[in-house]
Amino acid sequence: KFSPVTNEILWFKDEYNFHHTFFVNEVEKYIWAIGCSKNSKLDKKYLTKSFCDDSVIRIELETGKIIEEISVTQIMIDAGIHNHLFIGRKDMSAPDPLHINDVEEVLSDTNFTVKGNLFLSLGHTNMVLLINPSTKKILWKLHDRLFHQHDVDVINGHEIAVFNNNRIYTDRDKVYKNNEIFVYNFTTNQLSSPYDEILNKNKVRTVHQGLFEITDYGVFVEEQNSGRYIFFERNGKVIFEYLNKSEDNQDVYVVHWSRLITNKDKIEEIKRKL
Repeated sequence: KFSPVTNEILWFKDEYNFHHTFFVNEVEKYIWAIGCSKNSKLDKKYLTKSFCDDSVIRIELETGKIIEEISVTQIMIDAGIHNHLFIGRKDMSAPDPLHINDVEEVLSDTNFTVKGNLFLSLGHTNMVLLINPSTKKILWKLHDRLFHQHDVDVINGHEIAVFNNNRIYTDRDKVYKNNEIFVYNFTTNQLSSPYDEILNKNKVRTVHQGLFEITDYGVFVEEQNSGRYIFFERNGKVIFEYLNKSEDNQDVYVVHWSRLITNKDKIEEIKRKL
């Protein structure tokens, strides 16, 4: 944790090989981070030297104290779906079978789950899980039609949305059509792609990462590989587009895990601190 006011490092954690993004609960003052355990408690029969026991780790925001660690690998073994971890690719171990790339905490009770449960995006297994971190049980999973998806957001009391990269590896690592934003409705158990035409028309095709925010004013998308932000109305009209481009040589640089601030109180707080 870094203080922008004093330019000091407040705390530093390296007990795990942390990677990707994290979720900050600013009300209850903790972080859900993603990392490979350096001291995995998995049964040794599952482990190889380079195996990533991918976990979610809850960290106290102010002090950096680790509150708990949850091995998602172990949760899948306990649920009997470890076929996604150890077989089905080729006749050798997969060192990073899960590749968790997003964790999203449910902040209030919904029609489909309760406050405190976690959505996890497992990129290498083309799967989204909903887990109870207290019981360490899988409550729901989705994998059909997903191709190395990333960002997962709760958008209302009965729907979530997922940034689906549609990433495949054939002759090269590529997006085979365009990125999609899937919306899953827990009331109807239906998966839809309401912005497919818009994203195709604007050639949104990041291979790596990628995120979105669905707001009252439109949809914000980060296209990492192209260094692009695009914000469009739900009817497809582009409100603005930004390229992270150098003024000198016109090179375009990638963008990483941006955050769109929509809370008005938070916006005012940031303005005061600038």
